[in-house]
Amino acid sequence: MLHHPKISGMLELSTRYTWTDAEESLKICTDAGIYRLTQMEELTFTATPSSLLGIPLDKVLPRHKKVEYLCSRNNFTPVLANNQVVSQGFFHEIEAFVRAVEEQRSDLPAALASVRETYVLLEEIRKQVG
Repeated sequence: MLHHPKISGMLELSTRYTWTDAEESLKICTDAGIYRLTQMEELTFTATPSSLLGIPLDKVLPRHKKVEYLCSRNNFTPVLANNQVVSQGFFHEIEAFVRAVEEQRSDLPAALASVRETYVLLEEIRKQVG
């Protein structure tokens, strides 16, 4: 669980007690609503329900939740742009690594400093958990 001013987030990796059905999700709760990233394939937004005198209106007047799909992987069209490796941003890094190995170059385009933010986030998660 991560907390920032006006935002709470939860990163969860669940196997549901089995390794054959692992699920990865990221849920970010803001004042406007909830953003949810599921399996790195689907990003949705659900707006926070309106309230009157601190009582959510969906408790009084039943309404259907509106889920807005911001991004979703297209499994139907077999083109490079729809491949998970591309949509998740790994393709160019893999391509650069392969070129470096095949051409025996040691100058990768990404500097070591480019992963700093990832390690800062991991350290924040470690502090929250531990």
